[in-house]
Amino acid sequence: MQLKYNNAIIFLLLIIKNIKFNAMKYLYLFGILIFLLFSTCSVNKIYEYKEEPDKPSDSEPPTITMIYPPESEILYNITPTFVWDLNANVLEYNLVISKDDNFQVEILDIYTTQKEYTLPEEYSLKNDSNNVTYFWKVRFKNEKGIWSDFYTSYFMESKRWHYYWFDTEGNDGHYLSMDIDKNDNPHILFFNDTYKILKYIYFNGINWILQEIDNCEIGFSTSITIDSNNNPHIIYQNFDNES
Repeated sequence: MQLKYNNAIIFLLLIIKNIKFNAMKYLYLFGILIFLLFSTCSVNKIYEYKEEPDKPSDSEPPTITMIYPPESEILYNITPTFVWDLNANVLEYNLVISKDDNFQVEILDIYTTQKEYTLPEEYSLKNDSNNVTYFWKVRFKNEKGIWSDFYTSYFMESKRWHYYWFDTEGNDGHYLSMDIDKNDNPHILFFNDTYKILKYIYFNGINWILQEIDNCEIGFSTSITIDSNNNPHIIYQNFDNES
């Protein structure tokens, strides 16, 4: 661009040199001054322009974390609680559960504002086969009303017999009594004869929870029943105080 600019000035000066010194020559000189003035302004504008760089974003993009059931986990609960998390405020979530990875055989398709959802009894994962694979996905609607892509995971549900060693300290497991709550989770009452402790253990759908009920010498039997609100009710005989 600078080369073209210099050539234009030389060309104008040659024209002026061949013109007689009269009023026409002054007009040409005036035109050159105007040309140089606007050319200088234009060049300065071109070379002084700098594009603003993009400012880095301080916040991470919203991402759903699939928490429970863990991917490839084998469940023994037919009404599990699905749990996920998100690092942003949103309007609502869309949870879909299916028996195939293309989500053509959907079990449930719901919308919620919570980050968890317990499968109702009418949608329980009842099946006659072992290790049936289920797929679940979650998406969110942001504050602008735009839906995200789905985040997908899977798990398996089994109907086979499984063994759990939940307490092995001392001479354990006397006077067993068990009941099943409305979510098909077991609640077990038993006695540790070594330490003379009556214990209660139950499965909450994710973990086993163990509690000590009484430290005493008990009778020959215990009994437990679970009400409609999943509350345990137990009865036993205490030989220490004959009650």
